[in-house]
Amino acid sequence: MLRFLTPKPVLFVTLAPTLEVADARNAGRADIERVHGTFAVLRQEMADELASVGWWFDTSALTPEQTAAAISTKASTRAVLPR
Repeated sequence: MLRFLTPKPVLFVTLAPTLEVADARNAGRADIERVHGTFAVLRQEMADELASVGWWFDTSALTPEQTAAAISTKASTRAVLPR
């Protein structure tokens, strides 16, 4: 029973398409779902604080389904946070 109490690894994935792709995807969203402004500032802040954390995954060329599949198969080796 104690084996169920063993902590599981923490995985951290940052979806990081290019700024151009992020802006294009944002433009295609309904207004209520849209981020107003560009992603440049957010991307820079994330890079400043999280650049060495987990897996920065460029999803620019992927569909949501392909992104989910890649995370499912690769995150356990690429996104593990040190303890």
